[in-house]
Amino acid sequence: MPAPPLIAWVDALGAVLLRPGDRLTLGGPPRRSGDGGEERADLALAAPLAPVQAAVVRAGEGWALEENGALTALKAGGAFTLGRDGAVRGTVTTPNPLSAAAAVRIDSSHRPAPGRGPVRLEHAVIAAGPVIVGGGTDCHVRVRGATGQLLFRAGPNGWQVRGAEPPSVAEPGETAAPAGGAAALEWRPAAAGDVLTGGGVSLRLEALPAG
Repeated sequence: MPAPPLIAWVDALGAVLLRPGDRLTLGGPPRRSGDGGEERADLALAAPLAPVQAAVVRAGEGWALEENGALTALKAGGAFTLGRDGAVRGTVTTPNPLSAAAAVRIDSSHRPAPGRGPVRLEHAVIAAGPVIVGGGTDCHVRVRGATGQLLFRAGPNGWQVRGAEPPSVAEPGETAAPAGGAAALEWRPAAAGDVLTGGGVSLRLEALPAG
């Protein structure tokens, strides 16, 4: 089964939406459609927007905003606006040059939620490449005080995770780990319900709320 969207509850940070693929829709509150279904975006805002107002999409090597059929490439810094008079303000950043994944943040007071459920999000990450969780400025999810990293990737068979710890320092009488950077673990499956820790990072994965 392809990787589904997940919510990562990160200790000392909050909830982050992990969205596989290369597209994230943005909009206002969900709304019932005429056929009995429901229109809702991946990221819903308490703002006067259509249920699906726009989308952040991959465009070549960068990212763009798709709205009303028009595609606008995001400039350096990744700032964008939505709604009347640009009341909703956000940014799209790709902090790590080795990953195409993008962090999407809402900078105005319209705090985002997933399109379903009451969860309030810190931000969302479009997992077009590996998602890096750690303490550095090159991480898509920054955790204060983290010394190592957790990496996530989405694939046709679900999510996978691996951890990386800083090189260990030998105690007297012990042999230090080989030099040459962090010691990475192998990729392994990850799914809703998992609690993952490593290098000062601790988080719990949850499925999106039903309804």
